[in-house]
Amino acid sequence: MNENGMRMTPFQTKKTSPSELRQLIAEKEGRILRGLWPSSSLACGVPKSAISEISGTAKIEWLAQFFRENPTLIVFWAEEKYNLLPTAFSQRGISLNRFIFADCGKELFVTLRKALRSHVFNCVVAPNQFEEERPLKALQLLTERCHSSLILLTEEIKPKWPVCLQVEIDHAPSAAADDAHFLIRIVKNKRSHSIEPTVIS
Repeated sequence: MNENGMRMTPFQTKKTSPSELRQLIAEKEGRILRGLWPSSSLACGVPKSAISEISGTAKIEWLAQFFRENPTLIVFWAEEKYNLLPTAFSQRGISLNRFIFADCGKELFVTLRKALRSHVFNCVVAPNQFEEERPLKALQLLTERCHSSLILLTEEIKPKWPVCLQVEIDHAPSAAADDAHFLIRIVKNKRSHSIEPTVIS
């Protein structure tokens, strides 16, 4: 009781995890702009200001759907050597006017840094050739500062601390070759706790 006869209750605070504290500090410093790019087949969307990693047999088909659903995205697509035929996107109704495709050779990391620092691209796509976490941490900081989404394509998902979202995307067993049905498994999502495998139409 206080001097006015009112009952006093102890001040209670919510326990904050270390990852949440890091997020709050980064936001306070102005390094992270929360948000995501929506996707009809991935409920959590693609996080902005973060690194995502995608594997699976249908990753390119899923990206084509994602780009079609987000027509304002300006995309930098980097490869060590050309494997993707850009007309495959135009055949799916995606304008190539908002894409730049680059053959980077052995200068992948340097090229990605320049693309992110340009502040021109909302989304940067590249193969994940980084075995060590040090270059990934550097790229993570750049995505935060530039408010860009970096999507790394890989054959196999491995634990990597700097990566925010890791997803395996395959064709659903019942889907036709030209159908947009995917079997999606979220391996890791720092911004959510859901890791349930789902078949999405």
